[in-house]
Amino acid sequence: IEGDSYKSVAFVILNCTISDNAVTQNNLGGGIYLFNSTGTIDRCTISDNVIPGRGGGVFVGNSDVTLIDSVIADNTAQSGGGLNTGSFNGLINYLTVKGCAFNRNIAETGGGMSGRGETTLIDCQFLANEAWRGGAVYAEAFSNEMINCSFIGNHATNLGGGVYNTSQGNAFVSNCMFSGNSAGLGAGAFYQFGYAEVVNCTFSANSVPAEAACCGGYVVPAGASSQLSNCIFWGNTWGGLLGDYNHEVDADSSITFSIVPWPGNIYADPLFVDADGPDDIFGTDDDDLRLSEGSPAIDAGDNVSVPLDEFDLDDDGDTGEPLPIDIDGNPRFVDDPAVADTGIGGAPIVDIGAYEFQPYLCPGDTNLDGSVNVTDLLALLAAWGPNPGHVADFNDDGSVNVTDLLPLLAAWGSCP
Repeated sequence: IEGDSYKSVAFVILNCTISDNAVTQNNLGGGIYLFNSTGTIDRCTISDNVIPGRGGGVFVGNSDVTLIDSVIADNTAQSGGGLNTGSFNGLINYLTVKGCAFNRNIAETGGGMSGRGETTLIDCQFLANEAWRGGAVYAEAFSNEMINCSFIGNHATNLGGGVYNTSQGNAFVSNCMFSGNSAGLGAGAFYQFGYAEVVNCTFSANSVPAEAACCGGYVVPAGASSQLSNCIFWGNTWGGLLGDYNHEVDADSSITFSIVPWPGNIYADPLFVDADGPDDIFGTDDDDLRLSEGSPAIDAGDNVSVPLDEFDLDDDGDTGEPLPIDIDGNPRFVDDPAVADTGIGGAPIVDIGAYEFQPYLCPGDTNLDGSVNVTDLLALLAAWGPNPGHVADFNDDGSVNVTDLLPLLAAWGSCP
């Protein structure tokens, strides 16, 4: 789909399967090619496409595109195995990706996706993608926002097993988790070569081999800059070793209110629920980095560091409030009365990491306001179905269903 001028043609691609295409002559877009266009790709599966150039699954250039609730899997390209974006002739490409899964894509740069432009990722999963640089994401230039995303089991043979942010890129990352990613030369989780702000993220069991230059977790080389706050770095390894900053993070930047072996922060076991999941393998999608009771991360963050809810993730019309939900979609500012506040700001104090601990003060009180009412009922109904970790999954069976509805109705009214 190509328009005659910048963003000039409109389109909608809905409920489609685009797979098993092989492009040999055109270097852009193995499955879908979009240029000078505006539109939406919604609930599609884009898989097993191959191209020698850019965008094994999708290429988007000089466009304004939204990709929603789609699966981009097993595609191959030179750049952007799953998806590639491009900004040409002084124009900027805009891409918003919501609720999508990028699985097992392969490229030289950006196994899951790569590109230049203004890109926003919300509620996305990057699982088992591979590349030379940027196993999951290779952010070439302009601005990249990543909110409530998970990066699990991705690999780069060079740098940035999860994310590689180039010297021309600005990355704003919040409520994201990085688990079991790896790289051959350095930065098992995140290589930050430009500018980045990373808030309320969790880095666990990311790794590099002994011969790597540095650090299983997060690396900022000389000349780059980062601000990290409310983050957890735990169990990241360099050659199988852990326990100090050389294995967790190398960052000549600001790091505050975090669990990390860095001056002015704390370094204590965050008490993850099950970091390697029921399968006992790090880097698979059952890794559970939620906080257990008594975690030192609870009520220990900095409220001021939490970014604004510019995309209105809770749909309340207020984009000037601090981001009100965590990576699970649960309330972000929740007080645990069993834990002393060690963070900063007005109560309730935000937790450190991607997940907010949700103490159940009474069954059915999803927003912890001390009452079970229609607000809680609507929250439960909106979360209906498979939804592990959601606050409305009262019995923790991984699904919000009638077994959760009944105790909510039974507890209707003020909490005791």
